[in-house]
Amino acid sequence: ELTVFEGFSTEQGNVIKWQTASEHNSSHYLLERSTTGEFNENSTIKIVQAAGNSTETIDYMCLDRDYLPTTNYYQLTQVDIDGQFKIYGPIAIYNTIKLKKVVKIVNTLGQQVDETATGVLFEIYEDGTLKRIWR
Repeated sequence: ELTVFEGFSTEQGNVIKWQTASEHNSSHYLLERSTTGEFNENSTIKIVQAAGNSTETIDYMCLDRDYLPTTNYYQLTQVDIDGQFKIYGPIAIYNTIKLKKVVKIVNTLGQQVDETATGVLFEIYEDGTLKRIWR
């Protein structure tokens, strides 16, 4: 019994999570990715072993670092020991805007400050660009 299937983008990659309330004769999960919303036998990016039989809540997570800078669709297929399967999703993660990593924050005098500083500040990103912020 799947209770959660969700995904979101982080600096490390796309995080895909799912949760089951119980499992009965489950074999494995196929995590699939597509940029069109159409899935086929070449869409599988990860195979995750299932619990088999469980009456407890189980959390699963996968990190996808190889996504394209576009909308990425994910589908989850739960496969039973006897070969029967059920498909969940798709869900979409919009990777059109790549998150930039902040390497330091400076004030108007160019002095490095921490994230609790207030006033007019500049976030400097790993690619050398900067953004003026007001806190």
